[in-house]
Amino acid sequence: MKKQSSTSAHREAGFTLLEMLVVLAILGVGTGIALLYGTRTPEGLKARDAARAIAIEFRLARSQAIWSGHTVRVTADLDHATLQRDNAMPVQLRGVTLHHLSQDSEAAKQGDDTQVTLLFLPHGGAKGDGLVVSAGHTFIDVRTNPLTGAVNVVP
Repeated sequence: MKKQSSTSAHREAGFTLLEMLVVLAILGVGTGIALLYGTRTPEGLKARDAARAIAIEFRLARSQAIWSGHTVRVTADLDHATLQRDNAMPVQLRGVTLHHLSQDSEAAKQGDDTQVTLLFLPHGGAKGDGLVVSAGHTFIDVRTNPLTGAVNVVP
């Protein structure tokens, strides 16, 4: 006669409650991530692309200033959404609007609200706040660190 212990009893196929809760938690996290990053609007993509283009121009200007040993100026025309580095072709940013990052900037105090000028210095620093890029309901800041000249894109 065969003897079976209670610990080696035959287990039925299926999922335990804990396994089901773990699967539901993983699905919830995955759905949340998909909703957060998967529902970007075309306006949001335009703003992000323009912010990246501005950051590239700022970083190029900083590198050029350090390499050449001379200050490099970057001027943004807010009315026409263009950006121009010293001795370079202007960059047209389509489908977005540019704004002053800070209303306390020198240009804003002087009443010049059509242009923003940033200076990248030979030691790596920068003068000027940066820009705000907007498209639809999306606003993205492109900031410069005055001490290091580092450029950050802040959604």
